[in-house]
Amino acid sequence: MAQLAQLGRTLLAPFASVAGWYNRTAQLHPLSTGVVTTGLKTSAADIFAQKVVEGREDFDYTRHAAFCAFGFAYLGGFQYWLYNVKFAQWCGPLTRAFGHRATAPIKTFIDQGIHHPLIYFPSFFTIKAA
Repeated sequence: MAQLAQLGRTLLAPFASVAGWYNRTAQLHPLSTGVVTTGLKTSAADIFAQKVVEGREDFDYTRHAAFCAFGFAYLGGFQYWLYNVKFAQWCGPLTRAFGHRATAPIKTFIDQGIHHPLIYFPSFFTIKAA
């Protein structure tokens, strides 16, 4: 059993090393890390959607560029500002007074009840229609 545990640690060591590097980078450069991460995730999601889900023979580079721009700029940039700057300003006094559990429902309402229907979805569908 000890040998199996050692094998598991050995196999996971490279992933743990990359995860540690990513975590340190995100702490030092949160905005840049967020922009790059969400841009790459959006790119990968569109490639998967076009090739696997839709089974396209020809790759739509215009669509891909639009989704990448949305991923980098909106998901990485704007949402970083919204969640880390504005939410902290709007909910900071309540969080300091009552803790994160007390403000989680308020933040969820702002995100799901205001941000998504009024800003996120119109932005996404505008990009998608382009």
